[in-house]
Amino acid sequence: MRALVLTVLFLFVSISSAATINIPDDHETIQEGIDATEDGDTVLIQPGEYRENIDFDGHNIVVASQFIIDSDEAIIDETIINGLGRGSVVSFENGETAEAQLIGFTIRNGSTRHQQHRSGGGIHIHNADPKLSWLVVSDNRSYADGGGIYLEDSHTEISHCTIDNNLAHRLGGGICVKHSTDVMVSNCSITENIARMSGGGFRGDDCSELLLNKCVITGNSAWENVGGVRIVGRSNTIQR
Repeated sequence: MRALVLTVLFLFVSISSAATINIPDDHETIQEGIDATEDGDTVLIQPGEYRENIDFDGHNIVVASQFIIDSDEAIIDETIINGLGRGSVVSFENGETAEAQLIGFTIRNGSTRHQQHRSGGGIHIHNADPKLSWLVVSDNRSYADGGGIYLEDSHTEISHCTIDNNLAHRLGGGICVKHSTDVMVSNCSITENIARMSGGGFRGDDCSELLLNKCVITGNSAWENVGGVRIVGRSNTIQR
């Protein structure tokens, strides 16, 4: 009985210790909010345009718009993270787990122009396993791979996202996935993206258990090879 009481008490303390940080009420920028969190916290962002590039920096937290409360998709268009052409708009590269989530934003104007060997104009994921959902990833540019989203060494889930009008100077105008296992992209629209080499909409390299499910992939182009979906390397699964 004493062990049960201690277990319940521990769970209560764990749950009650999670905090919600409101932007811009508690902190002026999203990055300041992230920096102030502990694992399990939520950073809740009000509608508006936030001109910054953010890095989860190893924090296993939820960064979300008011969409998670209201379920109003208009909020996604109204809550914008604008990277101002100064690098990837959002970065996960410090071992973040599936507890790290990005929900309910428009991600735009990312550019790796001044970091020409870096991939992922909109979202860069390397050695991390976050979950991305209900995002619009648009008008981003990578001077390497993954104009919209780039994943490497990842187990990421991407769902209910619109990835459009992104450009990669090499591979994967919309999404590029490399050396990853158990990646799921579901209920997404991937349209009007461009890759200068291959995989205008989607490029997968040396991945296993890569699942594209219930996605619309149309209107993408590549200057050299395969405008829609190009997957090379190990066995993969695609479901339409």
